[in-house]
Amino acid sequence: MRRSALGSTTRANEQAMHLQPSDRAILYNIAMILQKGAELLLGMESSKRTLEELKTAVEQAQQAAR
Repeated sequence: MRRSALGSTTRANEQAMHLQPSDRAILYNIAMILQKGAELLLGMESSKRTLEELKTAVEQAQQAAR
């Protein structure tokens, strides 16, 4: 899955969360998307990612863990 697709999917789930804030399945989906994004980024060749992207991915993975 491409990073842009992950971003679109994350935004769609965040919008769904605003509509149904008590839906734990949506929260789970967001966490899984953030975790998968971090996994994909860490698996990339280092020349194809930036330090800023890595920092963001780590922050998002920490957020997903909560």
